[in-house]
Amino acid sequence: MIKKDEFLNQVRDRFANPLFLSFIFSWIVINWKITVALVWYDNVQIKNEGYISVYDFISKNLNSCDAIWVPLGMACAYTIGYPFVRSIIQAIQSLAFRFGEFLDYKVLKGSKIDMNKYLKLKEEYTSKAQKLHSLINEESENIEKIRELNDKNAQLQDSLNQSKMTLNNLNEKEVKSKNMSMLNGYWHNNFSGTGGRGKETVNILNHMYLVYSDEGYSQKYTLIHFQYDETNNRVFFIKQTSDADMRKDPSQPRYLINDLRFDGLDLVGTENGNDIRYVKKVD
Repeated sequence: MIKKDEFLNQVRDRFANPLFLSFIFSWIVINWKITVALVWYDNVQIKNEGYISVYDFISKNLNSCDAIWVPLGMACAYTIGYPFVRSIIQAIQSLAFRFGEFLDYKVLKGSKIDMNKYLKLKEEYTSKAQKLHSLINEESENIEKIRELNDKNAQLQDSLNQSKMTLNNLNEKEVKSKNMSMLNGYWHNNFSGTGGRGKETVNILNHMYLVYSDEGYSQKYTLIHFQYDETNNRVFFIKQTSDADMRKDPSQPRYLINDLRFDGLDLVGTENGNDIRYVKKVD
């Protein structure tokens, strides 16, 4: 069902159509007698003209040519021809305007400028000067903002570089703290505690810890949980007795905890609470 607003919009569109309006206007002009009879209807006048009624008057004065074809032709001619006519009129007006400017130039050539024209030009100059001043101020503000952004960007870049350096240092410390290769080599192990005193030669190769007696290799350990504290120059690791050695002597401890610190090239500290000193063997 068509709504009221849609219906009114469609009616408005029909009446706004140039062809429709041209047809209505042409029909009224051509059939002016019928229009007058309908608008100023007078029954006496109709009968004086020899017609029985207004309907008789319309039927005898209306024909298909005047009612349809002539108004339709005039409407089509107006609708199609008017844009061309309007363009021609505009072209003539433009030509006349340019010709008038040409005459003004010829007449005023060498003479002083008209006061009204001077005031108009001065007003235009003042307006453009103000716009230029505003643009210069805006450009200065933008340049200042760009400078501030560049400064902030430089500060952020410096902060980022410092953060990267800090991160790299931490990574290096982390790698170094896990780097067991610093213990690689031969050491003379001097220990003393509740079990007595002793001395042995050890060879450390990454995770492998070998103890040598006078007769040669005697015991094997595995180093686990190695940690190096560079700030305090301390070393921590756990010696894990091999399965084979545990089977030989089940009474020996499975894990030996070493908490040491560097004393020059030596390592000094405790192993399961007993004093121990590792002396680096230098070739």
